[in-house]
Amino acid sequence: MNISLHVTESFANGIPGFRHNWWARDPGSEAYDYLLFRVGSEEIGRCKVKHTSFLAADYVNLARADAYAEITRFQIRDDRIKEGLGRQAIELVVGQYPSCDLFTFSYDADYFWSKVGWRRFERTDGDDGHMPLFVHQAAANN
Repeated sequence: MNISLHVTESFANGIPGFRHNWWARDPGSEAYDYLLFRVGSEEIGRCKVKHTSFLAADYVNLARADAYAEITRFQIRDDRIKEGLGRQAIELVVGQYPSCDLFTFSYDADYFWSKVGWRRFERTDGDDGHMPLFVHQAAANN
């Protein structure tokens, strides 16, 4: 099943299967890309990417980039998970930012981020009270 990526100004409200409190536009929203994913005309996923973000903490064995693009939100619609659509969507996101390292903090999705090939990094201070960090390094930066 092929999905397509579309850049949008905002997300429609009231679509069942999405966490609605996640998808409102934020103040300073010009610093974000709002991406939606479709199968045909059906919206099946959403992603919010901050153009430039920095890591405040140090992480074990992470070669720090000057700046990253941060996936602040990513969701496949509840009734479409476990179909492989998340993997396809993330591949499209990576393709949207080919020369940029990407990161995300996992919201109870560690298995997913590992499965799609993103690398988990632990904090150097050993503080495990934070969400896990997952990074995709751009091919040009490897």
